[in-house]
Amino acid sequence: MMGSSPLTGLTINPWNPAATCGGSSCGGGVSVAAGLVRLALTTDAGASTRLPAACTGVLGLKPTLGRIPHDLVPEGFANFIHLGMITRSVADMALALETMAGPAPSDPHSLGLPRFDASQISTQAANLTGKRIGLIMQVGNARVSRGMTETIRRVAKTLEGYGASVTDIEWAMDNPEPTWRILQQSNWAVRLGKIIDEVEDKIEPSLAEGVRVGLSYSGQDLQGALNKRTALFRHVQKLFDGFDFLLTPVMSREPLDALHKPLDPISIDGEVVGDMRREWTPYLSLFDLTGHPAISVPAGLSDGGVPLAFQLVAPWYEEARLLGAVAFHEQHHPWQLLDAQ
Repeated sequence: MMGSSPLTGLTINPWNPAATCGGSSCGGGVSVAAGLVRLALTTDAGASTRLPAACTGVLGLKPTLGRIPHDLVPEGFANFIHLGMITRSVADMALALETMAGPAPSDPHSLGLPRFDASQISTQAANLTGKRIGLIMQVGNARVSRGMTETIRRVAKTLEGYGASVTDIEWAMDNPEPTWRILQQSNWAVRLGKIIDEVEDKIEPSLAEGVRVGLSYSGQDLQGALNKRTALFRHVQKLFDGFDFLLTPVMSREPLDALHKPLDPISIDGEVVGDMRREWTPYLSLFDLTGHPAISVPAGLSDGGVPLAFQLVAPWYEEARLLGAVAFHEQHHPWQLLDAQ
């Protein structure tokens, strides 16, 4: 989740080397942001597309679950690991999605999906007049920094200036991260539990701890998390009865220090608030669990000179609607310059 690996060392944020570039697809975000490549392919189980994109000032899309088939996950039916992408422009993202999306016999979530047609984006991008956007500032996390709050409020005003209506929504469920944690750590335990003693000195300490915690869960713990995942999905589905999009922060505060350890608590505006995943990026794991398409979009620079971002979310299979809205924003507020005004 942070841009450091025992094998490859620290990946440097091109905007500010003292700030994290996010993770786990940190190399992808940095490569696209630095102009080395136009497209980076990613996996996203809890943050790994949208967080590095946000920290490096580019676009990061987690499509609907199964939209890009994933035939490498060992368990396909309860899978929450998405394949996604990082780009600098909506046009590149739409073409890449059109190329990669489609059914595959080995991924049950991909079967029977409607095809994605990149040409739909020009129609969808006509305007945002009349679009209903629900703003969720917190999803059970303790607080949001003053700077991030100001950023999201500024984005909301920009969207209203396009003719959309933005309405605050109070999140009515628990923080999704504990549910995600049980599912992810159980997954790690199955994959690495038998060899953890052999590989522990070669992997990140937080991963090793997660494997060991995962080995302690019971069948009831796992089934309870699956049930909670369904409840989260149904709750988000209900929100779309009244909204075309959901707007959230990508993270509750500005990018952390590059050397921040994953197991160390985070602080927001001088207050220690607790676990990094639970308090910094629960907005990201939420939509991995529910499967809804979500995109991280640049929103200028912080006072410290690092990128900020917002997340826009659409109903299942509505990537054309989602990318159309972001394309409209791109036309009127190009983020390649990271203009914070």
